[in-house]
Amino acid sequence: MKIHLTGTNWHGDITSNLQKAFESLGHKVFFFEKHLSRGWKIAQNLITRASRKPYDAENYFSDIATKRWRQSVASFQPDLVIVEDAPNIRIGLEGFPIFYYEVSPPHGSGAKEVLLSFRYVDEVFCIDKDWAKYIEMFFSEKVRHLPLAGNPDVFYPMDIDKIYDVVMVASAPEQSPDGLMRAKLIDSIPGNLRVEVFGNGWKYWFRYFHSLEFRYGGYHKTAKEVNRIYNQSKIVLNFHSTGHISSVSSRTFEIALASAFQITDQRSDLSLFPDFPDFGGINDMNAQISEWLPKDKARQEVSQRMRNEVLQRHTWKHRAEEILKVFNEKYK
Repeated sequence: MKIHLTGTNWHGDITSNLQKAFESLGHKVFFFEKHLSRGWKIAQNLITRASRKPYDAENYFSDIATKRWRQSVASFQPDLVIVEDAPNIRIGLEGFPIFYYEVSPPHGSGAKEVLLSFRYVDEVFCIDKDWAKYIEMFFSEKVRHLPLAGNPDVFYPMDIDKIYDVVMVASAPEQSPDGLMRAKLIDSIPGNLRVEVFGNGWKYWFRYFHSLEFRYGGYHKTAKEVNRIYNQSKIVLNFHSTGHISSVSSRTFEIALASAFQITDQRSDLSLFPDFPDFGGINDMNAQISEWLPKDKARQEVSQRMRNEVLQRHTWKHRAEEILKVFNEKYK
């Protein structure tokens, strides 16, 4: 079948992973990403901020993206249209089955476009069960829970030495509580441990948490580099965005696929994994680190169970199959 797929191609490579998953199942996929890329968004944001009428500027760019998106769908003539969190497109399109995969809470000025788009879609999949109640205000049907996933072709075990006791690979944005909380957690880890952090935004927090300057490893550029970092770590510390309420990020599945041991903040979707170690606060986090660091064999056993669980149930191919199952049952 022919699938027209749209999404933000910088958001954890979610859309490109879905594309590859559908193609591996034998389907033809057109990935519409023009005017959804990071470069386009940066240009749009600069012009919008410089404008005396920012909402007019946003609507102008949204009009362009929406027009070209509709032309693309009409030209491709797909059997199924899938949109993954594209806040600058007004769907308003009829004549094709349309599925929307909401992978982040509707936020910012694009939130209204996302919510209004639900009037035109046939199915909504959402990673977070707690967001679903808001989506259902605009979409009369029950929203389907579809968690994120991992790509085993990119994240996998490597036979290399462990050079870190604790690692975190994540952004620490200065404008978000996520950055503050991640910086505080890393600063709170005892100084005798080999701790390294990688990602954007960390330098901002040096002024508040001086230990970070000596624990900053730079910005990770590729998934290949991230996979190596996971494999070099005894413990990977995982702290979700505060926008996630019950859901877990792609990072959670990717760390598991690398067969790396992780502890993360508590959330209900951790029930997807067996025996998952989590923490409820800073003291609990440090207690977990202290408990697990000397247990090399036990960490390896937990990591292997988590990897097997993701391989059996939580790859992007599994998510593509779940989406296609709904299509085949109701729209084929």
